[in-house]
Amino acid sequence: MDMTTTDTKGCLSLLSGSTVEGQTYARHMANQNIQDIDILIHCGIVKYEQNLIQTGVPGFVRIKFDDGIERTGSTQFAFQNDVNGIRCLNGFQLKKEHCTSETQIGAPLCEVTRTGRTSPDASSAAAAQTLKYETIDISKQFYDALANVEQQRNQLNFDTIRMNYKLFSQGVCQSISQYALPLYRTPYNQSMFEEKHINEQAFRDLLTLVGPAYGYSLPQVILVRIQAILDFYDRYAHIGNPNNITHVANYFKSCAPIDADFVPSLQLKFWPNDIQSFFERIKRNRPNIYHLIMNKTSMHVIPKWSTKTPACDRELEFRYSFSAIELILAQQRSIKERILNGIARSIYFKFLKGQKVLPSYFIKTTVLWMCETMDLSPDTEEILAQKWLQYAIDLLEKQDCPHYIIPNVNILGPYSADSLRTAGEKLLEVNINTIHEIQMFSATNQQDYRNKYHENIANFLIQLKPNDIICALRDYQQLKRQWISPQSSQIIIDNDEIDMSETLTILNTLRGLDGNYENWKKFRRIFLTDILSAEPIWGETVNVESAADFVEGLFSIGIILTIMNENISSNTLLSGQGAQCNMEDFQNYQNVIHQYLNPTTLYSSMQSTYAYWYNDSVAAFEQRRVIDHHPDGPKMQQWKPESAMKLGGRCMKMAPDGLSLTIGDLNGNIRIFDMKTFKQIAFIVAHDDNEVLSIDYGQSTDMNVIFLASSSRDRFVHIFDISKDYQLITTLDDHSGAVTAIRFTNLPITSDLQLISCGAGKSLNENGKHQSLRSHHVFENQTFYDLTVDPSHEFIHTVCHDRMIRTYYTKDAKRALACRDTASDSTSYLIKIDIHPSGKCLATSCSNRCVYLWDATTAECIASLFGHGEIVTDLKFSDDGHHLYTVAGDSCIFVWNIGELLVASSSYQSMSAPPLKTNDYTVVERVVTISQTSNLTETHQPQTNSQQSFRKSSQLGSISNESEFSDSQLINKTISPHDNDSVFIEEDADDETADNIVNSTVEMNSFLNENYNHEYSTINATDASETSKHLFQRQDSISSRFSSLSIQMT
Repeated sequence: MDMTTTDTKGCLSLLSGSTVEGQTYARHMANQNIQDIDILIHCGIVKYEQNLIQTGVPGFVRIKFDDGIERTGSTQFAFQNDVNGIRCLNGFQLKKEHCTSETQIGAPLCEVTRTGRTSPDASSAAAAQTLKYETIDISKQFYDALANVEQQRNQLNFDTIRMNYKLFSQGVCQSISQYALPLYRTPYNQSMFEEKHINEQAFRDLLTLVGPAYGYSLPQVILVRIQAILDFYDRYAHIGNPNNITHVANYFKSCAPIDADFVPSLQLKFWPNDIQSFFERIKRNRPNIYHLIMNKTSMHVIPKWSTKTPACDRELEFRYSFSAIELILAQQRSIKERILNGIARSIYFKFLKGQKVLPSYFIKTTVLWMCETMDLSPDTEEILAQKWLQYAIDLLEKQDCPHYIIPNVNILGPYSADSLRTAGEKLLEVNINTIHEIQMFSATNQQDYRNKYHENIANFLIQLKPNDIICALRDYQQLKRQWISPQSSQIIIDNDEIDMSETLTILNTLRGLDGNYENWKKFRRIFLTDILSAEPIWGETVNVESAADFVEGLFSIGIILTIMNENISSNTLLSGQGAQCNMEDFQNYQNVIHQYLNPTTLYSSMQSTYAYWYNDSVAAFEQRRVIDHHPDGPKMQQWKPESAMKLGGRCMKMAPDGLSLTIGDLNGNIRIFDMKTFKQIAFIVAHDDNEVLSIDYGQSTDMNVIFLASSSRDRFVHIFDISKDYQLITTLDDHSGAVTAIRFTNLPITSDLQLISCGAGKSLNENGKHQSLRSHHVFENQTFYDLTVDPSHEFIHTVCHDRMIRTYYTKDAKRALACRDTASDSTSYLIKIDIHPSGKCLATSCSNRCVYLWDATTAECIASLFGHGEIVTDLKFSDDGHHLYTVAGDSCIFVWNIGELLVASSSYQSMSAPPLKTNDYTVVERVVTISQTSNLTETHQPQTNSQQSFRKSSQLGSISNESEFSDSQLINKTISPHDNDSVFIEEDADDETADNIVNSTVEMNSFLNENYNHEYSTINATDASETSKHLFQRQDSISSRFSSLSIQMT
């Protein structure tokens, strides 16, 4: 059986209670977030009403044991004579049947021990299950498993072990195909199974991977895959974070359910006569729901006895259960009815749950009655809360709340008058506008585990160099290009965000398995050294999967080897058949799991339990009123590992009038600031959680309108009208991948405004005049990283991943020129490009930390500029063309004096940042990056005979307010926040006096702290001397992170 539609009628086991009815977030009000799981276990059926023996207590019956009773699956029935000598089914024995204990490996990182228990009183109908989790050291598990494999190869019975390996593998794959895959593959996640190629062949590949230890060779494709992955790991093992996996596992272990209720039940194949009045009422008041109940639900009986039952018959007594009906009633609630239920549950958990004076069933019953008898559609949350409070208080004062389904039953009957009075008094004290503090996360150590996870990432990143991460990323992208897969053409490459995530996930996984044991070296020795003659068990057939999916499978290799070692070491040959399961039992398991994996149920559980992990901010979870966030609860955002570091700007652009600065941030927002006051004057939520990669302004000459455009990793380009308070005019979705750069330009002849964009989808688009229709489209085989338009608006210059500079005509997007960067080494690539105001020179930044100047006409390299300690992430020419500004991941902004260079010979030149020298003053402290310049000059960019040093011999003198920047003078103005991210603000010192620069420091710090929440953000002037007027000392290095930064000249 492959997939089934979830059965909620009651013919199979099903989830019950709030687990599946939803709105579990209400339990946060009781400082709880771990949801108990209630499962109604289908043990059999009762065919005829004459099998029900009434006890005199409404809703309670005994079941006559005869041919009218059928058991399901492997359930065993026990019977006993009642006080009248009638043979009846023993319900207590049904509960005891589920009071077993077992220990299983629930995941590669934990063992789960389940212990069942029940009590011989009337308090519960369930066999309560307690779950205990023990963390597994996966590197130690892998190490022990490898040691056992080596030991097996030296045993006398190795031939039997070798045969058992084959039989065990075949049996396991048969069981996976027959049971495991259908158990977890649902109509909701079928596409995910297909996309990630989770199938029987994936498990065959894992079992085949350990075949060489038992004399079976590997399929050639798997051999190439595992060698490529391990070679990649050997180069970058130091980037892998071994604690990452453990901290994630600890967090989720702290969230895992520790209690579950297994409630044995028998389905009734009829509707008992004593509840017919309910059907008559519901048919009259809610006919649509009546038909759903009659056609899609059924009733059950569960083992529970009333306090009025004689001791001799207690084990034989059952109670009506309406779980299937209540699920339909919950699913059919209107929005206002769901809001009412959420409010009532929140009040219960906040004010009554801890008092233990009322059952939660009282809340459900009152809501059901109100939904049936009241018109709630016009009511606000406040009115709904007041209505429920008044309704509940009235019932408590009367000490009478009628059962919703069973007639003549008061659900408050078992409770004392004092308890009901206490409950009423508590409800009278409720102030629905009080904001309540919620402490559920710290109570279960979830906050500590999440904080440890982020601290571990931060501390680990500090030790890394951005260049190492970039090299790992590029090598991984190359590995993806060479990855052997029948569907290699479908693998997405050169999406840096996806590839970076996959790179770190792969390295973290392999590093976690490696531990301190060097397991992968031993694995190579055992599994990849010998040349074997025996064919693979399943031949050369392999699964279609990506490199990331392949490594995800390796995550389970330790547990696979462990289980295999436990089963194949016997002297007796195993059966080639997999484990067998009663098919009716399997269908019951499958129905429960599919019901839980329903997206609505799964979201509710995740929201209730795991919100601290998936939310960047949990303020709504930790502080709220009882009437807030209904009916769906506080919004749970998808958490990403990099989100903890999403602070600060990604790109910026000055408005055409120079009065405002626009910043695109890492969270997809656009912020506009007044340049005089540094106050935020506009805020646009543009690209949801995708960082803004590029922004630009464009002015329409014929319409006298200024547009603002933004692009992002979400592949969209948004265009806003500034004159209409940044109203969104249109959205362009022509790209298939991240849009890396956008530029407005005016056509040379018509002056029509045109927007040019390029991206990771390997395309260059031109969208023409106002209607934003694509006029030209260029596709190349490489990713476009950046573009610029020459001052005449005739040419578009681009840089690509293949180190090519490509030039196109703006009028028709035809290629005008293409040249390859031969100045840099073959492993580097071009990142950014800008054009000189004269249009005669191009500047490009390269991943090798250098900047190259090119003749825009001949494509000849004019000069190589080097001195940055990390990757150069952006560059701009000054408006007068005398200077080139560069910014890099080393927290430095360099200002290069290139005026003389551009009028000199066009032969290849080399230029580096000079040491800081002066005749008139002493530099307070040398910037770290500059102190490394000599090393960079000697080792990173060796000079050859054909290269002439362009280092100026003149020294820096004191600089007056009127003077130009001296040769290659450095302004290092850095903000170093606590999360090792940085925002670069570059000011033109030609236009500002030194005093203004120093005085603006306080304003800029205030501006950044207010708008980016950087706790330790500062711009530090070294002192009040002449030095402080032009040199800004770095507070802290951020050479620990891969960060894309951008500057924009005023």
